[in-house]
Amino acid sequence: MRRLSALFTNVLLVAILTTPGCRGNTPDDEATIRERLETTDTAQLLKEVAKIPFEPPADGRLSEEQVRMYLEVKERETRILEVAGRETGAAAAPSSGPGGDPGGPVMDDLVTAGLRAAHELGYNPKEYAWVEERVQEARMAEASQTLEQQLGDGRAKYLSMLEAEKAAATDEARKAEIDAQIQEFKADAADSAPRITPALAANIALLAQHRERIDQADAAEARAAASRLQPVDEQTADE
Repeated sequence: MRRLSALFTNVLLVAILTTPGCRGNTPDDEATIRERLETTDTAQLLKEVAKIPFEPPADGRLSEEQVRMYLEVKERETRILEVAGRETGAAAAPSSGPGGDPGGPVMDDLVTAGLRAAHELGYNPKEYAWVEERVQEARMAEASQTLEQQLGDGRAKYLSMLEAEKAAATDEARKAEIDAQIQEFKADAADSAPRITPALAANIALLAQHRERIDQADAAEARAAASRLQPVDEQTADE
């Protein structure tokens, strides 16, 4: 009886590990990806994803494991887009998509490739979408910080000029006018400064440790997406 139980457990374990959607065991060859694209359409994929629960972290902070997941999913997402991009006939068909929308299947691939990749790898697609939002949020905030630093010197020089003009003014009304300009400029600068919460600062610091890989993954995805949107005649010319 114990031997039968052990045998059943081993069989069940093998079945779980070889089922699509289990992390690290999903074939990544072009034929398999193409088959999955054909057998699981966007509507079916979204229906399956909708059933999966996910509660975002209350503190809004990314973990090292989530960043690794992001990079792994991005690689699979790029592969899916590359394979989908070779479906030039479907992309060019004037009647493709609901209501004859020629961009229907193309845009479906672009929008859902990440969810599909996460699902195939055995990750929670909703968690991946949340992580992707946090990554983009952090990168935009970091870019805003860089821009703010670049503008800082110019602002400081302008304030110094106003302060010097105020000090040189002999008319009290003129002094008050310049002072009002100074206060307004400072208020505008404060309003335009990026709001960096502790969680956002932590995410920026964590992602900085993976900057090179994230940049490479995003660049590869962008190239695959651009190829997917490229007209068929241009794709043929490129080949």
